[in-house]
Amino acid sequence: MTNGQNDLSAICDAVTKDPTKVNNKLDKLKTAFNEGTIGQKFKLSIQYVIDHSSQLLAGGQSCIDFFNGLVLQFQADLKTNGQTVTVAQAKAKLIELIKKKFES
Repeated sequence: MTNGQNDLSAICDAVTKDPTKVNNKLDKLKTAFNEGTIGQKFKLSIQYVIDHSSQLLAGGQSCIDFFNGLVLQFQADLKTNGQTVTVAQAKAKLIELIKKKFES
């Protein structure tokens, strides 16, 4: 398992252990995507979170699948924002963003 996969597993474990906080975290994640950074927006990522939040809430492999799908949308948003990145780079950027939002 890659470090990124370990990070996703840790996030999903946290979701499973404390599901009462998940909706608040989802709102924080959507807000983070909506606010963007330096004029960047993440419309595809927001829509993905809205459409697939049940996967996140399910925990386990469904939660990991949620994040793997989100990475692809996030990568597409980055491209729209003028940043061409690999899937691995998009995953690293997404994990960094999620950690900041889920830890706060």
